[in-house]
Amino acid sequence: MDSLNSAVGNKLAALAGDFLLFRAFSAAGSLENTEVVSLLATALNNLVTGELMQMTVTPAQRCSMDYYLQKTYYKTAALISNSCKAVAVLSGQTAEVAGLAYQYGRHLGIAYQLTTIPCHSDRV
Repeated sequence: MDSLNSAVGNKLAALAGDFLLFRAFSAAGSLENTEVVSLLATALNNLVTGELMQMTVTPAQRCSMDYYLQKTYYKTAALISNSCKAVAVLSGQTAEVAGLAYQYGRHLGIAYQLTTIPCHSDRV
């Protein structure tokens, strides 16, 4: 399946992303739960940070597992972890359960990203 930007171009894909972001925050705002809105804002901030990390990576950083895992958290796991925590918050769970939901999402997001890496045995 082609990415949206390859199908319709970068400009339209960016506008579509902005539209989806607006709709997500509008829906979150209608929940009238500032913690959930804050979690979504954090996830968005982390996503942008991860994109910037990927765009500005140095050769030394590219070989660092710590750097890779941090970027992976920002680009993938932050959205999943904050979403899991938001569900726990909205369902009235304790702070402890919400924290566990966050950790579950973090590990799930990183594990998912690790499974999508092509295996290059000469680059391990």
